Amino acid sequence: MKKIGRPRKAVTKKNISVNLPSHLVDQINDKLSWQSSRSNWIESAIKEKLTQEIDLHLISSHMMLKHLFARGIISDGLFTQLMTQVEETVEEQ
Repeated sequence: MKKIGRPRKAVTKKNISVNLPSHLVDQINDKLSWQSSRSNWIESAIKEKLTQEIDLHLISSHMMLKHLFARGIISDGLFTQLMTQVEETVEEQ
C-alpha cells in the first residue's frame, strides 16, 4: 500500500523529563523573556557545561579530582585515595 502525504521529518530531539527544585526553575524563568524558550535555554546550558574546558592553572586539586570522577575517568576507590593524599599535602603546607 502506497503512503499518502508528506514524508515525516527525522526526529532530531528527544523529550526527557527532569525534576528540578522550584527555586531553580524560578531562577531560570527570571533569565527568560516572555518570548524565550525554557527548553532552548536549558539545552544551551547543558551544551556549555559539556563543552567547557578546564583551565588547569586555575583549578584546585579537589575540583580537578571531582571533575575526573564525575566524568568516569577515575574510579571511586582511586578518587578517595587521591583526595586523602591531597588533603594530607594541604595540611603539611
